[in-house]
Amino acid sequence: TAADQSGRLVKLGNLNGTIREVRQHITGLSPEKLRRMSFAASLEAQLQELRAGREVKLELLVDEDAAVALSPAQTTEARQISRESMSNGLRHGSATRFTIRLHRSETEVGLMIRDNGSGFKEAPSAHRGHGLNNMQARAQQVGAELRIDSEPGDGTRVVMTIPINSCP
Repeated sequence: TAADQSGRLVKLGNLNGTIREVRQHITGLSPEKLRRMSFAASLEAQLQELRAGREVKLELLVDEDAAVALSPAQTTEARQISRESMSNGLRHGSATRFTIRLHRSETEVGLMIRDNGSGFKEAPSAHRGHGLNNMQARAQQVGAELRIDSEPGDGTRVVMTIPINSCP
């Protein structure tokens, strides 16, 4: 029937999109390539990879002194949490705009990722998706705190507070 045909086409389109994303990740933004980029440039590249042709605006306010204060492990986890936040905002929240800020105080670096997507009602951690739990685990690996604030219709805000041991 026409409905069966339409359903198959949607599934095939989703599968093709997933394959395209995996190929782009494998050939495009390897961890080594990201390490050679500035923090801001790596976030721009990640969003370009994730947006899949959609019009998305990005406001970046990155203090490069804050980025330099992070250890390599902290930088990697901050980038991955940013990537997961943007991916979630695009895939689940239909976000069209992201604001990402990275700033530093004497003892910590703050990372904030905000989107204008549909938001969601926060569920207990046992009932959250893998992406949110993975973000929490990544933050804990580097001694950081992660807070996720979201409400239906009001987008999502992810805040990561990363301790730094000494000022370079």
